[in-house]
Amino acid sequence: MPEITLIYLHGFQSSGLAFKSQLLQNYVNQHSLPINVISPDLPDLPEDALILIDQLVEKHKGSSLVLMGSSLGGFYANIFCERKELASVMINPAIKPHQLIAGFLGDNTNPQTGKDYELTQYDLEALRKCYYHSLTNKAKRLVLLEMDDEVLDAHEAIAYYQGCQIGIFPGGSHHFDHFQRLLPFITDWVLNHIKETKVV
Repeated sequence: MPEITLIYLHGFQSSGLAFKSQLLQNYVNQHSLPINVISPDLPDLPEDALILIDQLVEKHKGSSLVLMGSSLGGFYANIFCERKELASVMINPAIKPHQLIAGFLGDNTNPQTGKDYELTQYDLEALRKCYYHSLTNKAKRLVLLEMDDEVLDAHEAIAYYQGCQIGIFPGGSHHFDHFQRLLPFITDWVLNHIKETKVV
C-alpha cells in the first residue's frame, strides 16, 4: 500500500506538538502504518494559517492526502474538504470560530509557541467568510464529538455535519478524551479512504 500523508491541524492557541498529534505519531510508528504524519505549527492568524495549509496541500499534489483537525483545526480541515475534496477527520471541530474566539480580540501570546500576535476584526471576518452553510463530499468526512465538550456545542456540530459519518461519545471534554482508544478505528478509516484522497 502506498504511503498516505496525513496533515494534523492543531487547534487555537496550540502548536504542532499538540498532545493528540504526538499520540497519533506514536501509534503510527508502533504499528508501522503506511502513514506519514505532518504536524505543522500553524500561524495564529487565520489567513496565514490557511495559506500555509494550502501550500502543504499543493506540495503533496499527486500523492494520497488526508487532513485531521481538532477544534479550529477541524474547521480548517472542513474548508479544504470542500475546496480540494480531501478526506478529513474532524475532532470536536469548531463550527463558527469567528464567534468562538471573539473574546480574544487584541494582543495575545500563544501559550504553546510563545509567539505574540494581535487578533483583529479582520481576522474574525476572514473566518466568517470561510463558513460553509451547506456541505458536499459528506462521505469524505469523519466527525468525532464528545457530548460534554465545555467549549463547543456538540448538538450544533451534529446538526451541521448531518449526513457525514459521525461518532458521538458521552462525557469527555474539548480535548476529546476518547482519542487514544479510538486510534485503531481512526487510522483504519484513513487507510480505507486512500482511493478518495489523491490531490489533483
